[in-house]
Amino acid sequence: MLWLTGPTTRPKNLGAYLEAHGLINEGDSPGMAVDLQALNQSLERPPGLEVEQVNDAKSLQKWCEVLTTAFPLPEFVTRPMFDFCSTLGFGRASPMRNYYGRLNGEVIATSSLFLGAGVAGIYNVATLPKARRQGIGIAMTLEPLCDARALGYWIRTLCSSQLGVGVYRKLGFKEYCKIGQYA
Repeated sequence: MLWLTGPTTRPKNLGAYLEAHGLINEGDSPGMAVDLQALNQSLERPPGLEVEQVNDAKSLQKWCEVLTTAFPLPEFVTRPMFDFCSTLGFGRASPMRNYYGRLNGEVIATSSLFLGAGVAGIYNVATLPKARRQGIGIAMTLEPLCDARALGYWIRTLCSSQLGVGVYRKLGFKEYCKIGQYA
């Protein structure tokens, strides 16, 4: 279980309550946002990388496997993540759209676009360790950003890991707050 806290969390000391009930404070991460009209699209996609939207259960299963390996998350997370995402559905009717990146045919990266409350959120940006530092994370973020803009969204938000901060800054994201993470 993951619980996030931020500047609008009430009560202000919610973290203390979460810890008292057994959750572990995993620290703060940068809460970032970008105006999609000011998005830096000049960054090149790595050669051989194809980014596709997950459209069925088979590709969702592979997406879940890559996500849990890349973060890394315990293996038991794969099935609940699959169930959660498949419950939301696929395509335009779903508020969550998942993407996977293939490098020379092999699925090596993931990302998600969540649409709600007039804001587009980016989540689950993950690249397998063997494929990092090639610009894949940027491409996996840029694809859903462009989709959100085409759908009429103006603002894009995310909570960054320390690995991802530089990637998001290159795209034009700025830090606006800290997001506490409790697991």
